[in-house]
Amino acid sequence: MNRSPLVRSLSRRTIARLCALGACASLCACAASLERDDAAAAAGAASNGVQNGAQHEARHAPEAPTSRTTEDGLVIEDVRVGTGAVCPPGATVTVFYSGALADGTVFDSTDARGRPMTFELARLIRGWQEGVPGMRIGGVRRLTIPYPLAYGEQGRPPRIPARAELTFEIELIDFEPPTR
Repeated sequence: MNRSPLVRSLSRRTIARLCALGACASLCACAASLERDDAAAAAGAASNGVQNGAQHEARHAPEAPTSRTTEDGLVIEDVRVGTGAVCPPGATVTVFYSGALADGTVFDSTDARGRPMTFELARLIRGWQEGVPGMRIGGVRRLTIPYPLAYGEQGRPPRIPARAELTFEIELIDFEPPTR
């Protein structure tokens, strides 16, 4: 590959720093542009006599989590509802997730792996089998799973003690419907 003498003399670290600096400059320019657009929109709305701040706030407010509890004690909380297809029962799912004990100790996470994981729901604990179907691709769901729907009386020592309630935060990336 033919590179200029300047590029050949720069270290990878310097090139990475220059790229990061360029990205920051680009983000700052975008933010300034958005601020100008917001200011122009506000001025336009005021000049038209339109006072719809509450409507604007309602449209742009973060989505409030929705929560429900099943008869067997599984708490299903939609942190963010996705916009993609709905996951059916028995699917093979690709997810980012984090699993924690009731005291907040994280015992497993895709963050440590740096990539999503793929699982057949039918091979997972009942809490996942009951709590993941119905999610939309792109959604984030928090499951609080009582021990009978998790690893039961025995747990999974050493990371998961006996009778442990577990909390999973799951982001559904994709799924394959069951083949049956």
